[in-house]
Amino acid sequence: VDTGHLVIDPDATSIASMVIIDQRSGKRTILAGDLSLCKLEPSEIPPCLLDSVRYLHLDGTSRQAALAAAFTARKNGVKIVLDADVLADDAEISQLMGMTDILITSEGFARRFTGMDKPEDMIEKLRVYGAEIVAVTLGDRGSICFSEDEVICAPAFQVDVVDTTGAGDVYHGAFIYGLIQDWPLEKTTEFASAVAAMKCTRIGGRIGIPTLDEALEFLHGNNTQQFR
Repeated sequence: VDTGHLVIDPDATSIASMVIIDQRSGKRTILAGDLSLCKLEPSEIPPCLLDSVRYLHLDGTSRQAALAAAFTARKNGVKIVLDADVLADDAEISQLMGMTDILITSEGFARRFTGMDKPEDMIEKLRVYGAEIVAVTLGDRGSICFSEDEVICAPAFQVDVVDTTGAGDVYHGAFIYGLIQDWPLEKTTEFASAVAAMKCTRIGGRIGIPTLDEALEFLHGNNTQQFR
Protein backbone atom coordinates (compact mmCIF):
# COMPACT_ATOMS: atom_id res chain seq x y z
CA VAL A 1 0.00 0.00 0.00
CA ASP A 2 1.46 3.34 -1.08
CA THR A 3 1.00 5.86 1.75
CA GLY A 4 2.91 8.61 -0.03
CA HIS A 5 -0.13 10.86 -0.37
CA LEU A 6 -1.46 10.60 3.18
CA VAL A 7 -2.33 14.04 4.52
CA ILE A 8 -0.79 14.69 7.94
CA ASP A 9 -2.35 17.44 10.04
CA PRO A 10 -0.49 17.98 13.33
CA ASP A 11 -3.41 20.02 14.70
CA ALA A 12 -6.09 17.42 13.99
CA THR A 13 -7.44 14.90 16.49
CA SER A 14 -7.13 11.26 15.45
CA ILE A 15 -10.36 9.29 15.37
CA ALA A 16 -10.81 6.50 17.87
CA SER A 17 -13.67 3.99 17.78
CA MET A 18 -14.71 1.19 20.10
CA VAL A 19 -15.93 -2.12 18.68
CA ILE A 20 -18.18 -4.37 20.77
CA ILE A 21 -18.53 -7.98 19.59
CA ASP A 22 -21.39 -10.28 20.56
CA GLN A 23 -19.66 -13.55 21.48
CA ARG A 24 -22.68 -15.62 20.50
CA SER A 25 -23.14 -14.28 16.97
CA GLY A 26 -19.87 -12.50 16.19
CA LYS A 27 -21.83 -9.40 15.14
CA ARG A 28 -20.24 -6.09 15.98
CA THR A 29 -21.43 -2.71 17.20
CA ILE A 30 -19.15 0.24 16.50
CA LEU A 31 -19.09 3.29 18.76
CA ALA A 32 -17.54 5.56 16.17
CA GLY A 33 -15.54 8.70 16.66
CA ASP A 34 -16.34 12.00 14.96
CA LEU A 35 -15.53 11.52 11.26
CA SER A 36 -15.54 15.29 10.73
CA LEU A 37 -12.26 15.46 12.66
CA CYS A 38 -10.37 14.10 9.64
CA LYS A 39 -12.22 15.74 6.78
CA LEU A 40 -10.27 15.71 3.54
CA GLU A 41 -10.42 18.85 1.39
CA PRO A 42 -10.54 18.78 -2.45
CA SER A 43 -7.34 20.86 -2.57
CA GLU A 44 -5.50 18.09 -0.71
CA ILE A 45 -5.96 15.59 -3.56
CA PRO A 46 -3.08 15.79 -6.08
CA PRO A 47 -4.51 15.69 -9.65
CA CYS A 48 -1.73 13.29 -10.68
CA LEU A 49 -2.97 10.72 -8.18
CA LEU A 50 -5.45 9.31 -10.72
CA ASP A 51 -3.16 9.36 -13.76
CA SER A 52 -2.32 5.65 -13.79
CA VAL A 53 -5.15 3.85 -12.03
CA ARG A 54 -8.10 1.84 -13.32
CA TYR A 55 -10.45 2.08 -10.34
CA LEU A 56 -11.20 4.72 -7.70
CA HIS A 57 -12.93 3.49 -4.55
CA LEU A 58 -15.00 6.04 -2.61
CA ASP A 59 -17.24 5.79 0.43
CA GLY A 60 -18.79 9.26 0.49
CA THR A 61 -16.98 10.61 3.54
CA SER A 62 -15.38 14.03 2.99
CA ARG A 63 -18.16 14.63 0.49
CA GLN A 64 -16.67 17.53 -1.46
CA ALA A 65 -13.32 15.78 -1.78
CA ALA A 66 -15.06 12.62 -2.98
CA LEU A 67 -16.95 14.60 -5.62
CA ALA A 68 -13.76 16.33 -6.77
CA ALA A 69 -11.96 13.00 -7.06
CA ALA A 70 -14.92 11.51 -8.93
CA PHE A 71 -14.93 14.36 -11.47
CA THR A 72 -11.20 13.88 -12.10
CA ALA A 73 -11.65 10.12 -12.38
CA ARG A 74 -14.41 10.49 -14.97
CA LYS A 75 -12.25 12.80 -17.07
CA ASN A 76 -9.39 10.28 -16.93
CA GLY A 77 -11.55 7.28 -17.81
CA VAL A 78 -11.13 5.78 -14.33
CA LYS A 79 -13.96 3.53 -13.13
CA ILE A 80 -15.57 4.63 -9.85
CA VAL A 81 -16.52 2.07 -7.20
CA LEU A 82 -18.76 3.42 -4.44
CA ASP A 83 -19.39 1.99 -0.99
CA ALA A 84 -22.74 3.64 -0.31
CA ASP A 85 -23.22 2.62 3.31
CA VAL A 86 -22.30 5.95 4.92
CA LEU A 87 -24.24 8.10 2.48
CA ALA A 88 -27.23 10.28 3.30
CA ASP A 89 -30.07 11.10 0.91
CA ASP A 90 -29.18 14.56 -0.37
CA ALA A 91 -28.31 16.27 -3.64
CA GLU A 92 -24.56 15.71 -3.31
CA ILE A 93 -25.03 11.99 -2.80
CA SER A 94 -27.30 11.70 -5.81
CA GLN A 95 -24.62 13.47 -7.82
CA LEU A 96 -21.93 11.09 -6.57
CA MET A 97 -24.05 8.03 -7.25
CA GLY A 98 -24.73 9.37 -10.73
CA MET A 99 -21.00 9.21 -11.50
CA THR A 100 -20.56 5.71 -10.11
CA ASP A 101 -19.75 2.71 -12.33
CA ILE A 102 -19.89 -0.02 -9.66
CA LEU A 103 -22.22 0.56 -6.70
CA ILE A 104 -21.91 -1.75 -3.67
CA THR A 105 -24.14 -1.35 -0.64
CA SER A 106 -25.41 -3.27 2.35
CA GLU A 107 -29.00 -4.42 2.52
CA GLY A 108 -29.60 -1.99 5.40
CA PHE A 109 -28.57 1.08 3.44
CA ALA A 110 -30.38 -0.06 0.30
CA ARG A 111 -33.59 -0.52 2.28
CA ARG A 112 -33.34 2.93 3.89
CA PHE A 113 -32.39 4.67 0.66
CA THR A 114 -34.94 3.05 -1.65
CA GLY A 115 -37.79 2.24 0.73
CA MET A 116 -37.94 -1.27 -0.75
CA ASP A 117 -37.88 -4.57 1.18
CA LYS A 118 -36.82 -7.06 -1.50
CA PRO A 119 -33.18 -6.94 -2.68
CA GLU A 120 -34.28 -7.19 -6.32
CA ASP A 121 -36.51 -4.12 -5.91
CA MET A 122 -33.74 -2.24 -4.11
CA ILE A 123 -31.38 -2.88 -6.99
CA GLU A 124 -33.92 -1.77 -9.58
CA LYS A 125 -34.22 1.59 -7.82
CA LEU A 126 -30.47 1.94 -7.37
CA ARG A 127 -29.81 1.17 -11.04
CA VAL A 128 -31.67 4.35 -11.98
CA TYR A 129 -28.51 6.27 -11.07
CA GLY A 130 -26.70 4.63 -13.98
CA ALA A 131 -24.14 2.26 -12.45
CA GLU A 132 -23.21 -0.61 -14.76
CA ILE A 133 -22.93 -2.99 -11.78
CA VAL A 134 -25.00 -2.83 -8.59
CA ALA A 135 -24.36 -5.24 -5.71
CA VAL A 136 -26.20 -5.57 -2.40
CA THR A 137 -24.61 -7.58 0.40
CA LEU A 138 -27.06 -9.62 2.48
CA GLY A 139 -24.98 -10.74 5.46
CA ASP A 140 -25.30 -14.46 6.15
CA ARG A 141 -27.58 -14.74 3.09
CA GLY A 142 -24.78 -13.87 0.70
CA SER A 143 -25.10 -11.13 -1.91
CA ILE A 144 -26.93 -10.28 -5.10
CA CYS A 145 -25.32 -8.53 -8.04
CA PHE A 146 -26.85 -7.03 -11.19
CA SER A 147 -25.11 -5.96 -14.37
CA GLU A 148 -26.57 -4.99 -17.73
CA ASP A 149 -26.84 -8.60 -18.87
CA GLU A 150 -26.73 -10.90 -15.84
CA VAL A 151 -27.93 -11.41 -12.29
CA ILE A 152 -25.66 -13.17 -9.80
CA CYS A 153 -27.02 -14.57 -6.54
CA ALA A 154 -24.03 -15.63 -4.46
CA PRO A 155 -24.82 -17.65 -1.32
CA ALA A 156 -22.79 -16.99 1.80
CA PHE A 157 -20.05 -19.44 2.75
CA GLN A 158 -20.79 -21.36 5.94
CA VAL A 159 -18.12 -20.49 8.52
CA ASP A 160 -17.82 -20.19 12.28
CA VAL A 161 -18.34 -16.46 12.78
CA VAL A 162 -16.11 -14.82 15.38
CA ASP A 163 -16.11 -11.15 14.39
CA THR A 164 -17.95 -9.44 11.51
CA THR A 165 -15.98 -6.19 11.86
CA GLY A 166 -14.81 -5.03 8.44
CA ALA A 167 -16.58 -7.76 6.47
CA GLY A 168 -18.23 -5.22 4.18
CA ASP A 169 -15.00 -3.34 3.52
CA VAL A 170 -13.20 -6.62 2.83
CA TYR A 171 -15.96 -7.58 0.38
CA HIS A 172 -15.44 -4.28 -1.48
CA GLY A 173 -11.67 -4.71 -1.65
CA ALA A 174 -11.93 -8.30 -2.87
CA PHE A 175 -14.57 -7.29 -5.42
CA ILE A 176 -12.24 -4.63 -6.82
CA TYR A 177 -9.42 -7.19 -6.96
CA GLY A 178 -11.63 -9.36 -9.15
CA LEU A 179 -12.39 -6.39 -11.40
CA ILE A 180 -8.68 -5.63 -11.76
CA GLN A 181 -8.07 -9.26 -12.75
CA ASP A 182 -10.79 -8.89 -15.42
CA TRP A 183 -12.62 -11.88 -13.97
CA PRO A 184 -16.22 -12.62 -14.97
CA LEU A 185 -18.75 -11.05 -12.62
CA GLU A 186 -19.76 -14.40 -11.12
CA LYS A 187 -16.15 -15.24 -10.26
CA THR A 188 -15.58 -11.78 -8.80
CA THR A 189 -18.69 -12.03 -6.63
CA GLU A 190 -17.78 -15.52 -5.44
CA PHE A 191 -14.27 -14.40 -4.52
CA ALA A 192 -15.53 -11.34 -2.62
CA SER A 193 -18.01 -13.46 -0.68
CA ALA A 194 -15.32 -15.96 0.26
CA VAL A 195 -12.81 -13.37 1.44
CA ALA A 196 -15.45 -11.60 3.53
CA ALA A 197 -16.52 -14.91 5.07
CA MET A 198 -12.93 -15.79 5.96
CA LYS A 199 -12.44 -12.43 7.63
CA CYS A 200 -15.44 -13.18 9.88
CA THR A 201 -13.64 -16.23 11.31
CA ARG A 202 -10.96 -14.04 12.91
CA ILE A 203 -10.88 -11.16 15.37
CA GLY A 204 -10.03 -7.77 13.93
CA GLY A 205 -11.11 -5.65 11.00
CA ARG A 206 -7.58 -5.66 9.56
CA ILE A 207 -5.58 -8.49 11.06
CA GLY A 208 -8.47 -10.81 10.25
CA ILE A 209 -8.12 -10.29 6.49
CA PRO A 210 -6.84 -13.46 4.74
CA THR A 211 -3.97 -13.50 2.26
CA LEU A 212 -4.64 -14.19 -1.41
CA ASP A 213 -3.19 -17.69 -1.09
CA GLU A 214 -5.42 -18.41 1.91
CA ALA A 215 -8.48 -17.18 0.03
CA LEU A 216 -7.73 -19.31 -3.03
CA GLU A 217 -7.08 -22.36 -0.85
CA PHE A 218 -10.42 -21.78 0.89
CA LEU A 219 -12.23 -21.50 -2.45
CA HIS A 220 -10.61 -24.64 -3.86
CA GLY A 221 -11.41 -26.49 -0.65
CA ASN A 222 -15.06 -25.54 -0.96
CA ASN A 223 -15.14 -26.82 -4.57
CA THR A 224 -16.78 -23.62 -5.77
CA GLN A 225 -18.19 -23.19 -9.24
CA GLN A 226 -15.58 -20.63 -10.38
CA PHE A 227 -12.48 -21.86 -8.51
CA ARG A 228 -12.40 -25.63 -9.09
